[in-house]
Amino acid sequence: MIPNAPQTAKAADIIHAAVRFQIALAREQLEPDVFHMKPEISQNPWFKTFLAALPRAVSYYGNYAASAYALDMSQYARLFSSTRVPKLVRDELVTAPVPSNYVVVMRGARFYKVHVMDRHGPVPAADVEAQLAAILRDSEGANPDEPA
Repeated sequence: MIPNAPQTAKAADIIHAAVRFQIALAREQLEPDVFHMKPEISQNPWFKTFLAALPRAVSYYGNYAASAYALDMSQYARLFSSTRVPKLVRDELVTAPVPSNYVVVMRGARFYKVHVMDRHGPVPAADVEAQLAAILRDSEGANPDEPA
């Protein structure tokens, strides 16, 4: 990301990175988030090799010995395509079964659908930037409090 780039370029880069993260999450390609209290041990290549050789049932003890604690990633599945539905007693968290190929961009009181993913993967950041630039052009001179 270029520090002095226009806001559309910065936003497109962030959206593109989020889509790539979503794909990696869905494919279970993310490494666990780990808090390393002794990084000189736990981030050493030999330690990772040792840990990979341990059976999954006891790998926690190997991490514990090196003061490396896995952080809770259980909510990552609800990071995308999720919403809270208000209920009388307790709200419900709902996640769409299939990820969307779009994100919603709000500009003033208007909502826009931006295409970010196709069957081949993420849409190039330049294409997302062009869509965002079109949103800016469409909203120029419009009353920000009035929907389209």
